[in-house]
Amino acid sequence: MGTRVRVVLLGFVLALGTAGCTNPSTAVTPSASLTSSAAGKGAQNFQLRPVIAVDTGAAVACPSQIVVAPSPRRPHVACSIDRQTRYALGPALVTGVEVTSATPQQPANSPSWVIAVELTDAGSTALESATRAIYQLKPPRNQVAILVDGFVVSAPAPNGPVSGGVEISGGFTRQQAQALAGRIVSTP
Repeated sequence: MGTRVRVVLLGFVLALGTAGCTNPSTAVTPSASLTSSAAGKGAQNFQLRPVIAVDTGAAVACPSQIVVAPSPRRPHVACSIDRQTRYALGPALVTGVEVTSATPQQPANSPSWVIAVELTDAGSTALESATRAIYQLKPPRNQVAILVDGFVVSAPAPNGPVSGGVEISGGFTRQQAQALAGRIVSTP
C-alpha cells in the first residue's frame, strides 16, 4: 500500500491520497529539497497557491532542487516533490509570513508524524476568502497547492471555505517532520 497524504484545514479533510501524482508511493517521500538548506529559511519557503493547470506524464521535466524561492506575487510553475507532476500556479494566497508556527506532532496510535501549521489572523482570513471561491471551481482550479521550498507537497481540493491552520501528513518519520517544519517557518 502506498504512502498517503492527508491535509486538514480547520478540521476539514481536504484530500486523501496524492492528488495529481502518478506514483502515490513516492509522492510524499521528502526529497533533498525538503531536507537540504539550498533555499534557506524564509517567508517564501511555505506558500499556499491556487492551481491553474496540472501536467503529468513522461514529458514533465522537473529540477531536483530549487535554489531560489518563487516570488509570492507572481504566477509560478512548480513540480511535485516526486517530480512526476507539474503545476501552473497563481500568486500565493498565504506565505510563511502568515505562519505563526509549524510543529511536528505524532498523533495517538500512529507511527507517522504530521506537521501542524498555524496561521495568523491575516493568513486565516486570506485562506478563507480564497477557498470560498476556489472550492466551487472545476478541477484542477479547485485545488490549493502547498509549496515548501518551491515544490508542491500536496494539492488538495477543499470542500468548502476554510481557514485556520494546515496539518500535513504523509508517513513522515520524526526527523522528516522536524526537517519539513523547520523549512516552513520563517526567520525573524
